[in-house]
Amino acid sequence: MKIKDSFKKLMEKQKKHNKKYREKMKEAKEQLAIATEKTEGQKKFNKKIDNLSKNFQKMGCLLTLLITIPIILTIFLGIPGLIIGIIIIIFVIYFSFKKKNKIMVVNSYKEAESNKEFRLKTDKPNVIRVFQDRPDKLSRELSRGVKVSGTSYRQEVVEKFIEGKNKKVEIEYSPTEKYPQSIKVLGLWEDETGYHKEQIGYVEDEVALRIYEEFKNLPVGATLWTIYKPYKDKGTGIRICIWCPSNNQKFVRKAE
Repeated sequence: MKIKDSFKKLMEKQKKHNKKYREKMKEAKEQLAIATEKTEGQKKFNKKIDNLSKNFQKMGCLLTLLITIPIILTIFLGIPGLIIGIIIIIFVIYFSFKKKNKIMVVNSYKEAESNKEFRLKTDKPNVIRVFQDRPDKLSRELSRGVKVSGTSYRQEVVEKFIEGKNKKVEIEYSPTEKYPQSIKVLGLWEDETGYHKEQIGYVEDEVALRIYEEFKNLPVGATLWTIYKPYKDKGTGIRICIWCPSNNQKFVRKAE
């Protein structure tokens, strides 16, 4: 009986200990979630401040230009110079406030132009679509609407890619011992700092595995298909098309 009583007491102590441990773990997870949320919030805030600072800098340069041009022209040309300066100011203001990279909105895919970003009327405002020319020597579409996975781990690079100009994508086999089917996705773009080429993620595992099993060692390429900018509670998303040589008749998957 004494042994049973001792065992029961020991079990009760263990249960209490486990309960306290679970409570502490729950509290630690909650604190970690709060800290992570604060960190993400701080990053977003810092980004907004940086963008605001850049906008003020551009505005300052523009105002300096607008004030300086009429004064210089007036000094050298008098009243005609002042008139010319005012005309130049009007043009500068017009083109400064004109929307850049305006995305075309169409009723259907048939109305879209090649290599130009567009959006369907039924799309949400965060959606950007594009029909890009197929890669050289790769004329057969192997898979469409393939998800680029792992973008959340490269958020800063992905955001720069989305905001950049002349966007393109490339894919490369990147096998490892654990993931022999791995295919990484590279983003190519241009911005005010120059030309960039960086990894933005991986071909989703389901498609990568099929390519590895059925098209191993086959040359493949990719084009951009759809971009989903952050919207409400949803994050960034990228979809691509995968291409192979025309002599291959197999098809992995087709998606919107």
